Amino acid sequence: MITHQTEHLVLTSMRPEHEKESFKLHIALDVLAYFQEGGLGWQERLSAHLRRAAGKSNG
Repeated sequence: MITHQTEHLVLTSMRPEHEKESFKLHIALDVLAYFQEGGLGWQERLSAHLRRAAGKSNG
């Protein structure tokens, strides 16, 4: 992607900030239920918790 910024062409990455990969994960049913009971977005909530636990939080 090319964007124009004050008379300079700037190349920006098309890659998302946090790339994702599908894989199989075995997780306790009670933990899965905890995240799913909040409805849609449970995978993002689980990922956010894992990021914080890994010290990878964005803020």
